[in-house]
Amino acid sequence: MVPPFADAVRAMEVGTFSQQPVQTRFGWHVILLEDESDQQAPAMEAVKDNLTTIVEQTKVQAYLDDLEARAYITR
Repeated sequence: MVPPFADAVRAMEVGTFSQQPVQTRFGWHVILLEDESDQQAPAMEAVKDNLTTIVEQTKVQAYLDDLEARAYITR
């Protein structure tokens, strides 16, 4: 969660709405906290392959975007 949203949720009790709208980079939010649960982050080994794939795809896309930006195409 983005910090303003997370801060608002931490200050709330289960079953309540946020007292004021919360502004984030995604817009304005009225929050209803329905339930809480503690979840542990997954182990690095469990997500390593997915993270590697995401990084590789991001690098390839950045390379392709750069090539396209520098390309001079005529018809």
